[in-house]
Amino acid sequence: MTRVAFIGLGRMGHGMAGRYLDAGFTVAVWNRSRAKAEDLIARGAHWATSPEDAAIDADAVVTMVADDEASRAVWLGKDGAAANMKAGTLAIECSTVSHAHALEMARELTGRGLIYIDCPVTGLPSAAAEGKLTLLVGADAADLEKAEPFLKPLGSTIRHFGSVGTGTVFKLINNLMGAVQIASLAEGLAIAEQAGLDMKLVAEALSTGAVASPQVIRHSPRMAARDFSSASFTAALRHKDAAYAVALAETLLPGVPVSRAAVEAYEQAKAYAPDDDEGRLIEIVSQPKQGLDRLPHSRKMRWLSSRSATMTAPPEGSEHGTENLHRRRSWNDRSADPPAPAWPQRYRADLDRSGEAEGNLRPQGHHQPRRRRHPLPAR
Repeated sequence: MTRVAFIGLGRMGHGMAGRYLDAGFTVAVWNRSRAKAEDLIARGAHWATSPEDAAIDADAVVTMVADDEASRAVWLGKDGAAANMKAGTLAIECSTVSHAHALEMARELTGRGLIYIDCPVTGLPSAAAEGKLTLLVGADAADLEKAEPFLKPLGSTIRHFGSVGTGTVFKLINNLMGAVQIASLAEGLAIAEQAGLDMKLVAEALSTGAVASPQVIRHSPRMAARDFSSASFTAALRHKDAAYAVALAETLLPGVPVSRAAVEAYEQAKAYAPDDDEGRLIEIVSQPKQGLDRLPHSRKMRWLSSRSATMTAPPEGSEHGTENLHRRRSWNDRSADPPAPAWPQRYRADLDRSGEAEGNLRPQGHHQPRRRRHPLPAR
């Protein structure tokens, strides 16, 4: 009977491993925690004590792990799968990794006589459990033909983009565009909320209008209702994928400012709620000015820390560097500032008459120019 080792039983990997059991394969599974494997074991999967153990006598080893570091560990680390794989075994990487990492793993594993295929996937966990994923493949044509019996249980749509690495390129493009769409959706919904629009109507109009995409259709009602019960993708994973995509883009293009803005947005979401649904970005964005006090204290501090980490330090010796940095800091972040004497003396807390709680900081002696009551006389 054909043997498959499946490594990584997260939201996606669990359903994918179950598909091999449904298709009649002999399946060995490994995950950092055995608890996620218990129902698969009850269905007939064999529990392995390590990736190396899982790979014994396997015809194909399939991985679905979080990032480059996890991928390198399960393939080449201590007790890694590659140590026990016989020559000619398929090494199928379904994880979303960086392009550089995919090429590195291809060199390492083909150098050991293995057949490496980068095969990231798209689809929700429900599609993984039903075998309805779309597979994005980078492989030689002959290697893909050999791998097809191991890919078809996962999904009927196999898109072959070219040689090893090309499947990962497309997956990173796909997930980067998702990050841009979701980040812009959060800002659009935030504008609507703060302007007092009917959010149910807004979500309906976005989901059926010209800007509707699968991401907009999926996230609009969830963000508007703050209903994240059907979480499928975390803020940390979205940030990771977008960052990998931007790293690739910057080797190919002169600049990607929109993509960089999305990475920065998800850096804040990662600091705020790393393991929660990516749609919770709306909770950061939809705040009135001076509205950070509405956030729970611990999450506000994480958000502010992420903001301060991205600030550009003033040039050494610059008279105005500290001034510019000080202007960009929010009133809520002043608790983290140096003692008052360290700041330029020309600054003081000038509470404007429009609302003392806002505590606007202005340079001492600075005033907005008054508007002229009458136009200047003609010359």
